[in-house]
Amino acid sequence: MVDVSSDNFEQIFPIFSEIIQKSDFVSIDCEFTGIDLKSLVSTSPTSSDPQQSSEQSSEQQQQSSEQNVEKAIGRTQEQINYSRRRHSVSKFMVFQFGICPFVWDEKQNSYVSYPFNFNVYPDESTEKFFVCSSSTLKFLAENRFDFNKIIKKGITYLSHQDADFIRNKGTGSRSIDFSAIDNKKFFYDKLEEIMEWMSDNPDYSSFYLVKCANSFQSLVICQEITTRFDELFAEIIEKDFEKRLFTVKVTRILPELQKEYLAFLDKKELELREEKVSKAIGFRKCLDSLSESKKLIVGHNMFLDILHVYDKYFRSLPNDLGQFKVEWKTLFPKTVDTKHIAHTHYHYRDKLKSTSLSFLHEYLSPVSIKTGKEFAEYESKVLFHEAGYDAKITGEVFLKLLHQHNN
Repeated sequence: MVDVSSDNFEQIFPIFSEIIQKSDFVSIDCEFTGIDLKSLVSTSPTSSDPQQSSEQSSEQQQQSSEQNVEKAIGRTQEQINYSRRRHSVSKFMVFQFGICPFVWDEKQNSYVSYPFNFNVYPDESTEKFFVCSSSTLKFLAENRFDFNKIIKKGITYLSHQDADFIRNKGTGSRSIDFSAIDNKKFFYDKLEEIMEWMSDNPDYSSFYLVKCANSFQSLVICQEITTRFDELFAEIIEKDFEKRLFTVKVTRILPELQKEYLAFLDKKELELREEKVSKAIGFRKCLDSLSESKKLIVGHNMFLDILHVYDKYFRSLPNDLGQFKVEWKTLFPKTVDTKHIAHTHYHYRDKLKSTSLSFLHEYLSPVSIKTGKEFAEYESKVLFHEAGYDAKITGEVFLKLLHQHNN
């Protein structure tokens, strides 16, 4: 296993991408901040507490009523289930992503696994708000999950949708209502200084620097200079949050040169946005590489996983299930779920006491599977609920299912 964080991602990614290209199939697994079970299943009340049973019964009645309405307007049960899961996925975040390519090795007459355990955290370019389930966090903590590592050293990522937003509309900064600012003295003082500089600089030969104490002051100065003076252009050229120093450069441009200068500023802004996107994409490069390879993707009970993959790294989930299927198959045309195989295939469905990942791995007949030399940590450890380990075990279960079926 290779554990990947922001410390080693840039060194690991080329290796990862090369292994993906030569792989025969790739298994995946995600660890979330929670799962909204109410959105997934309806359960009958079993509590001995009358109040709790009443609450559960009420929730069931509400779900049943919603189902009846949705069916009455022509929505299928499949669409209803998708809508509920889509709502659940939008609330939670992926903290850990396991990807395990499997490569057939002729010399060893065996598949070789290469498990990667990616610790991921959303980039700050687009502020994300998400829900954490108390039971999930406790469960993950009991299974050695390092939350501090995720937050401090998680690999950033930016979805295609968020990247497009930054490219097309910048950081999403809004106009500041100058009239609503309580203390305007700093701004009026600076504007007076700029007017004095303009009168002393009739030949447009220099620029003026405005020193600000925080980001808000610099943004307001830029906005007000651009709004109040037709011949002036302002840009923030220095940001030092620790020293509380923000510098705005004010330039006076001859009227006949303004069009050319605006084009220069626009080009510079586009370059800065692209640089920002390039730095923030991070882990999403792994999903792009996987999508471009068109390899077979294997998961276990993976419907939520693939919804999260699409929602977090590509685009917001569409309302319509049919549209999602089309878009998912475009990105990942071959997807297999080992739990679905074990649960529905005639060879297994009546023989298995459970279709959990750990049970299937232990129950099914062993198959010769090797692990890459630099990836052998999981050989001596059992680490269920670590994404990289679960991805590896999922791939092994897939091979065991194939082997047992063929024999």
